[in-house]
Amino acid sequence: MDLISGVHPNLAHLSWMPGSWRGVGFVEFQDGQRSDVEFTMELSSSGEEFLSYQLKAALIDIDGKPLEIILEESGTWFGQAPHAVRLQIGHHVSSYLPAINVWTGKGITAGIEDAKITLARVDLKFENHVRQYGIAQDQVLFSHALQFIDENSSIVQLEVIMQRVS
Repeated sequence: MDLISGVHPNLAHLSWMPGSWRGVGFVEFQDGQRSDVEFTMELSSSGEEFLSYQLKAALIDIDGKPLEIILEESGTWFGQAPHAVRLQIGHHVSSYLPAINVWTGKGITAGIEDAKITLARVDLKFENHVRQYGIAQDQVLFSHALQFIDENSSIVQLEVIMQRVS
């Protein structure tokens, strides 16, 4: 994962994100029930000042077969040197999580080896919802958690570790 790898200089702190990612994790509901979930995430750059973003999360059965899509969204990531980040969601479908159109936060780069980002994270927040995206050992962690109960959300926590598939 090259530090710049075809992304606009304002996105250098996010240059580890482009690619196709897939993984399995869990979702915890307000009633305490936990279920397995599969994520697919795609981020791409055309060299402009943004990254295109698509995410899909589905509940899966014990054999890994999809049962129900719990989150589908797409949007645009914007960065501004040195660390500011904004995720603007243009499309959101979920009966479990409320639509949040704009997330803001910052990116933190903690490790660079041979001009590659090896350890980094992005912290985003909107009211009582917190999202984190991070990379370590070529794996991406996605986490969405509530800081306190929200009557518009039946999900308390959503967490997955993804591998790059392309």
